[in-house]
This record gives sequence, C-alpha cells and structure tokens, in this order.
Amino acid sequence: MKFKIYNIEVTEYQSDSSDDTKVNMIQLETDRLDWSMEQYNRNRDVKSWRVISELDGRKTDDSSSI
Repeated sequence: MKFKIYNIEVTEYQSDSSDDTKVNMIQLETDRLDWSMEQYNRNRDVKSWRVISELDGRKTDDSSSI
C-alpha cells in the first residue's frame, strides 16, 4: 500500500443553528483519502475540506547520533 501524508484544511460549522464556521488544520496518513475524510466527517458538520500539501509516506530517521 502507498500511504501518503496529507495536510488538510477543514471548514466546519460552529453549531447547527448558525452559519458561523471555524477552520481547522488536520494531518492524515492514509492510502485512501476520500474514505478517510468520509470517516472524519461522520460526527462533524463539515462544510468543506481541501488538501494543502501532500507528502510521500516514507519514514525518515530524524534522530542524530552523538
């Protein structure tokens, strides 16, 4: 499977009775972005979402040796 890391901007409604929105940034590591966002939206009142950046999911070792 080819996992990628996505930085996503999500616009959600503040409450059911208002058109006020808030914007959140989330990061997902997935091989199925549409399905993952469907799951994210299940318990939220999402107005829209968009991918800000996409990275290859390969892990790198950021530790340093002394």
